[in-house]
Amino acid sequence: MHFVVREYIIFIIILLSHEDLKMFARIRRNSGTKRCSVIVCHNVRRGDKIRQITAKTFGHSAKDVELKLLMKQAKHWIKHFGTQWLKQTLSIRKTGNMKKQVSIFNLREQARINVGIEDIFGKLYNELGFQDVLSAIHQKTLRKVLFARIFEPGSKRRLSYIAEKHLADELPLDRIYRMMDALIKKSVDVQQKVFAATQTALDGKISLVLFDVTTLSFETLTEDELRLFGFSKDFKFNTTQVVLALATTQEGLPVGFRLFPGNIAETKTLLESLNSWRQYVPIDQVTVIGDRAMMSDANLARLEAAHCNYIVAFPLRKLSQVQQAVILDRSRYSKITTDDEISHYFILELGTRYLCVSYSERRALKDQKDRERLVKKLRNKLETCKNVKRLVNNKGYLKYTEITGKATATINEEKIAADAKWDGLHAVISNRISSGIDVYDKYRRLWVIEESFRINKHNLKMRPIYHFTPKRIQAHILLCYMEFTLLRHIQFKLRKADQPMSVERIVDAIRDIQASILVDTTDNRKYRMPSAITGDAEIIYRVFGLEYKLNMVPL
Repeated sequence: MHFVVREYIIFIIILLSHEDLKMFARIRRNSGTKRCSVIVCHNVRRGDKIRQITAKTFGHSAKDVELKLLMKQAKHWIKHFGTQWLKQTLSIRKTGNMKKQVSIFNLREQARINVGIEDIFGKLYNELGFQDVLSAIHQKTLRKVLFARIFEPGSKRRLSYIAEKHLADELPLDRIYRMMDALIKKSVDVQQKVFAATQTALDGKISLVLFDVTTLSFETLTEDELRLFGFSKDFKFNTTQVVLALATTQEGLPVGFRLFPGNIAETKTLLESLNSWRQYVPIDQVTVIGDRAMMSDANLARLEAAHCNYIVAFPLRKLSQVQQAVILDRSRYSKITTDDEISHYFILELGTRYLCVSYSERRALKDQKDRERLVKKLRNKLETCKNVKRLVNNKGYLKYTEITGKATATINEEKIAADAKWDGLHAVISNRISSGIDVYDKYRRLWVIEESFRINKHNLKMRPIYHFTPKRIQAHILLCYMEFTLLRHIQFKLRKADQPMSVERIVDAIRDIQASILVDTTDNRKYRMPSAITGDAEIIYRVFGLEYKLNMVPL
């Protein structure tokens, strides 16, 4: 139950001696008016003095008849509900064998802090072995930085403020930077602990690894050994960037990460990452899932030479004319039924590799609508545009282009018809296959790694990166990776308990678990009083086997 005490709304339980529990009704004259109020009061002892506290107001009136009626109601309330009201606002708090008297009216709220992050993430932090990564002095800072980022990701200066305001911890900025310089030297140790935790969670069975890369841009043109210009997935071609490779299991649990210079080609990242991870984690007998960016003959050959199984998206129009004719022959396809639709698939052997092609009516309809929308825009542009030169939108091209004489542009209907033949088709290539259904079931899990990048970029705000030296940049990414690990393991535990939650729901629920820091004005002693929890927070505590206590405790 909530009680308003002066300007604060707090949950407080107090102990008063029996002689103080005197409730009575009285009429109080309101200043500046003829009206009077009927109130119920009780006494609170403060040292040698007794203070009268209003428990309930029953109404106001200037008429004696109405005041007598209100007094009758007040006395009835005291008789039937007064004792219950006192019990709800009074209780006993024991300190050892001693009984401590704490008056609610002497307590003032000094701060309100989050306690859920320490309870939940603190337990998981220790389970993952993160407490052994750094020495004691840096270890405490690492813990605070990660918990502050979970509460609200931001710059290191912002984290210092968050830790002090919401987590009741001092976190000086220079201490954060010293911790980061020590942490980057432990990158391999951290990744070993993360991989070991993933293995333990899956009972040692890691058979599928999802792999993808993304780019992280900087608001600068300055290049160094790490920040370089390259192909940007965020279309920020005018800034330097780094390339981040990430691997997870099909459950979303992290396997490893690696940071590359910004100009490296995506096809080169997969094998280099695998070889790097293999030096300290056992990921030999796994199947790697990758998107079309990983596809090149040289890349597949290197994977095969390294004895890696793979399933990678394949661009069908790279095939020869004969092979394309085979793919477009729908009579060769077999029907398969998945959870959400009926599809067709066909397997074509390409030497020691297998090309698994699927056809989906849903995908075909989407491809058709996308093409029709594009062609419609092009037709409208050709009808309104008299100057062909205006069709060239790139100013860089226009700078060196000169069109003389009459020039016309028309839409090639034959090319549109030829393109329509490929509607609904999608292919993956693998060096090991049991069935088309098995291949596509595995490939369709690629959304998990895409979701992982979304979590890192959106929820964890991996960028913007407020650092400019390679070591600090790497340390920042490592911190994000550790935070990502904590969140994914919480999700995994909740999913195993049939209580699936998104990252947003988890963080929102835990962020709302707070406690008031109260100070007794008579002796300046401090107490912590937790707020009530409901819904998602209760579920998370139950899944983690933690008991949430509502009693007030001294600090």
